[in-house]
Amino acid sequence: MKALILAVLVLGCAEGEATTDAGGGAGGTSGTSGSGGTGGSGGMPIDAPIADAAIDALPCPIDGATHSCGAATDLGMLALGANMSVTSNLPPAGEENWYSVAFASNTNPMYHPHVYLTTNTDNAARFDILSACGTALSCMGAGQATGLTDWEVHYTGGDPASPGFQAVPAVGAGGRILIRVFRSTAVAGCDMYSITIAN
Repeated sequence: MKALILAVLVLGCAEGEATTDAGGGAGGTSGTSGSGGTGGSGGMPIDAPIADAAIDALPCPIDGATHSCGAATDLGMLALGANMSVTSNLPPAGEENWYSVAFASNTNPMYHPHVYLTTNTDNAARFDILSACGTALSCMGAGQATGLTDWEVHYTGGDPASPGFQAVPAVGAGGRILIRVFRSTAVAGCDMYSITIAN
């Protein structure tokens, strides 16, 4: 009698813990303009500009990602064993960066879609994994794939050469997923992130 051997799928969703630094640095003290004596050097002139980091800070660099789900930046399709990395600055609170990517060869036991943050300044970045706009993937009974720092799917068993082998379904919509990157804290700043995507 031929045994029926099914593929076993593992889906992992690592939810990061957001942290917020308590308090900022001490503010600068204001200087007093003095008048120079004979042969002496005077203090800062009254009309000299005084830099204020909160007012005169340079703007954050503009990121290259799109900011709407319907126009997500297309990263193409990843073959087995391939990987890529995307680096950007985080958008302000309430905005988001969107990417789409596809993973090939779900019938191969080496199939291993994996998305994870490799750089996360101030632990401020998080991401969601969706199959369509507004539809987050499931984390195998542990909620939805939202607010993550790491997400992956891979085989843990099964033999494609065995009679009755059934491959795991391709992730997302036919192997394509959407990645929504967002700021997890209200703290403003030019925080950077790098997200690695592998198969």
